[in-house]
Amino acid sequence: MNALFQKFLSDGYMSKIETEIYENIQHIIRIIITFWLSQREVLAIKKFTEKGSMVKSIWSVISPYLTESGKQEQAKTIAKYGFLQQQSNNAE
Repeated sequence: MNALFQKFLSDGYMSKIETEIYENIQHIIRIIITFWLSQREVLAIKKFTEKGSMVKSIWSVISPYLTESGKQEQAKTIAKYGFLQQQSNNAE
């Protein structure tokens, strides 16, 4: 994840901020990914059970730190892939 953030920085997609903040963002994303399913069980709220809600949550953590170029790239990515996890042909 650190390499990805460094790439975002070098490509001009994220604002340069304190290292501690990047580390905190990465930690928050790891928490979201690790505990997403269990929090869905405990907090059975429709908002958190809709498809793509985990990806939307991760984007919401990153978005405040995106540059204008990063926001444009985010919009392109969402337009191309959406928020839903793509299923392989084997899963169908």
